[in-house]
Amino acid sequence: MIWFSCPVCQKVHGRPENSAGSMIFCSCGQGVVVPWESTVAAPTVVAEPAEAVPPPKVEPLTFGGPTQHEPAPVPPRLRPRPRASPRPTDPERCFNHDQRPRQHVCAVCELPFCEDCVVRFRGRVLCGPCKNYEIALLQRPPRLPGQAVLSALAASASGVLVLILALTGPTRADWYLAGAAATLQLAAVAFGLWALRAAQNDPRLGGQSVALFGLAGSLYTAALVVAAMIYHHKPWV
Repeated sequence: MIWFSCPVCQKVHGRPENSAGSMIFCSCGQGVVVPWESTVAAPTVVAEPAEAVPPPKVEPLTFGGPTQHEPAPVPPRLRPRPRASPRPTDPERCFNHDQRPRQHVCAVCELPFCEDCVVRFRGRVLCGPCKNYEIALLQRPPRLPGQAVLSALAASASGVLVLILALTGPTRADWYLAGAAATLQLAAVAFGLWALRAAQNDPRLGGQSVALFGLAGSLYTAALVVAAMIYHHKPWV
């Protein structure tokens, strides 16, 4: 067990050793980070004598008219205890150990810590709670970015226009269909490259396969547009 006290109300808390680095909240409202080792001695439990329960009060029986009982006293309203303000942090001292000088600064919360209170995670120096939060984020399923979805939708819509262009004969509307398909193909390429760049910068993002589908679909439909226009024997060919 790790024993430590609240810096505001001095209440002693105990947590298992595997919870070092996590944050708890004291009954006074102050957030306390569980240190890596005990900072106070383990409390001794003193058995208090049980209070004697008074016998129930028996009222005498009365004959005659009804008696008027006095109303029960109303308990005083309990005022909420004001929440304690967070303790000041010395930038030159460890956040968990006031007697140790600062050796590192957490890359996420930017609080000072000593060597025993930080870990190296993915090339960054993090404290215990921030490391746990980063691990929890990495364990989440990858999020599909909207750029990858837009790239796939634009490529699919371009394929529909190419199919209409291939089924119709040589008409004036072929120019408009070819221009609309080319616009959707450029949009699919732009959104696909954007999604791949975002997934490369953030490992928690997914959707690379969807973005590649949009890129490949746009290139394939572009080749089909050129083939359809050549097949219709346009004057510019």
